Amino acid sequence: MKTIKLSLQQYNGTQRIVAEFGYSVPLVNFVKEVPGARYDTTRKCWHMPAVKELVLQLAEKVRGTAVIDASVLKVQLEQMRQPADRVKQHIQMAYMNSLPGYNRDALKRFVETLFLKQYSQSTIKTYRNEFSQLLKEIKEVPVNNLNIGHIRRYMRYCLEHYKISEATANSRIKVYPVGF
Repeated sequence: MKTIKLSLQQYNGTQRIVAEFGYSVPLVNFVKEVPGARYDTTRKCWHMPAVKELVLQLAEKVRGTAVIDASVLKVQLEQMRQPADRVKQHIQMAYMNSLPGYNRDALKRFVETLFLKQYSQSTIKTYRNEFSQLLKEIKEVPVNNLNIGHIRRYMRYCLEHYKISEATANSRIKVYPVGF
C-alpha cells in the first residue's frame, strides 16, 4: 500500500498542504478531485488549501489504496499554535497600557501577522519596536486611519526631530507595508 506524506509549506505567501507520494495514476486521480489541488512541477508534488476538511476528504478517497502519513503536518500545526505564547511575549511591554485599546489591538494583530508570515524572531522584534514607535507618536489617533501621507510626515518628523540614521529610517519604512 502506498503512503501519502502530508506537510505544510508556503506557496506565494499562503500556507498549503503538500501531498508527496510515489507516482500512481489512481492516487493522482484522487488528489485531482480535491478542490483547489494543484501540481507543482518544480517541487514535483501536489498541494492543496490548508483546510482540515480537504485532508479528511483526501483520506476518504484513498482509503484502501493508500495510507495518509500526517505526522509531519501534525508537528507543524502544533508549532504554529505555540507562537500564540510568543506573540504575548512580544506585546507585553511596559507602555502597552498607555496605548488606546484600538492601537493595542492593532499592535497585537501586527505581531500575529508577522508570526503567520514566519518572520524570524529578530525581525519580529525589530518590526514590533518600529511599529510601537509610531503608535507612541500618534497617541490617540487610530493607526487604521493613517494613510501614506501620514507615514511620510511621520518619517520626515523622525528624521528631523530624532535625527534617526539611514538604517533606522529604512527599518521603519519596511514595517509599514507589512502592517497596513
